[in-house]
Amino acid sequence: VSWSFDAASPNMFCLAILPRILRETNALFFTVLALAAAELELVLPGSPINFHQLSLYYKVEAIRMLQLCFHIQHQVEDNLLTCVLLSALEIITGKQAWLWHRRGAVALLDTFPTLIEPHVAGFAAEYFRSRCILTSTATRPEDDLTHVNTSRASSGPLPTSGPILNTTPEYSI
Repeated sequence: VSWSFDAASPNMFCLAILPRILRETNALFFTVLALAAAELELVLPGSPINFHQLSLYYKVEAIRMLQLCFHIQHQVEDNLLTCVLLSALEIITGKQAWLWHRRGAVALLDTFPTLIEPHVAGFAAEYFRSRCILTSTATRPEDDLTHVNTSRASSGPLPTSGPILNTTPEYSI
């Protein structure tokens, strides 16, 4: 995904995601394909290739695979990163469904806090924190997003009110 690559400085997409998709064909792999197809749809309008259909196909395959392995401990970091990228896909395609993927990320952080490396958890927390702040500034108070404790992943809870989730995980996203 071109907008994620910056050769001048290392970023978490390059460090945490790219090496993982080379290991196996899993939900994360298909999510990256879905994101790439969605981006190509935006930058190549009128292309004879139906990138929208490709993106949708890869997204459905990614979600199907994620549902099958969501609670498998050795895939928890890949699954967390899949939730992050599925959220990104929903956002760039203009859908509010990104909040469902955020909930999946919170569930993984709640269930497997010791199996997730701090840099991976921090990447997910920062990604969702910034989107939640942006969303909370553009929504009505009754639509406000939740905050959860983030002592391990970053600098503090989101400045929001009105919880959507009734959880108390170790990370704030």
